Amino acid sequence: MSQILWATGYQLNVCLIQFIKGSWKYVELFSKKRFNDLLDFYAMGREFTFKSENLKKDKNIADKGWKIAKAAMTSDKYFVVILDELTYLLNNGFIDTDEVMECIQKRRRNLHVIITGRDAPRPIIEAVDMLTTLRTNRSSIH
Repeated sequence: MSQILWATGYQLNVCLIQFIKGSWKYVELFSKKRFNDLLDFYAMGREFTFKSENLKKDKNIADKGWKIAKAAMTSDKYFVVILDELTYLLNNGFIDTDEVMECIQKRRRNLHVIITGRDAPRPIIEAVDMLTTLRTNRSSIH
């Protein structure tokens, strides 16, 4: 995520909340070690929670992650708050889209909020300053 590199390069604080990554090993964990003083990192969820055998437990974890996100968005500490894979939780009813919209709209003016994930709900798409669509040719990924 180039936004993390950009912000930490300028010595600005970043909060990254990953909602469904779970316990796998992935590249952001290495960035956390390198930028430990500037990057607050939370890995919430148990991988792809919407396909879980224990949806109640997963919803509770999503709620905890959302509380962290709300606190980060109201804090003066961060320049960027990244809500990684949040769209999956919105689309599967784990977190209320209206509540997310309210938090985004009430954030302080100089806070950048980044939401990632596929198929963002229409209200989120209409409210954002920038939207990036990623399409991959799965046959070319190795």
